[in-house]
Amino acid sequence: MRVSDLERSAEFYVNACGLSRLHEIAASTFDGVIVGREDGVGGGLELVREREGFETIDIGTGFVKTVLTVDDVDLATERAGAAGAVVVMEPQSLAQMGGLRLSMVRDLDGYVVEFVQRP
Repeated sequence: MRVSDLERSAEFYVNACGLSRLHEIAASTFDGVIVGREDGVGGGLELVREREGFETIDIGTGFVKTVLTVDDVDLATERAGAAGAVVVMEPQSLAQMGGLRLSMVRDLDGYVVEFVQRP
């Protein structure tokens, strides 16, 4: 995922979303950080900042959202908001999905992040 400020985005996903910093990448044309859960569940998210020729992020029409499973949707939403994210859907439980609890925020670059808490 292209980000405007690599450190700021990594800190957001670690501090606000509860992920861990798993790996750092220094390639010839970009720098990156992979964040995810320490136990490896759910894969990871690669944050990328190109070194040159990069001005703005165009999220486009193909990317919908990132879904993160969390232990506490309310806490994740609160932390994300405190870190600068915009809450676009307050935490709610979905009876039709067995009590699954979820919320959505826009991260610091405008990407939609859905927090999901399984019953």
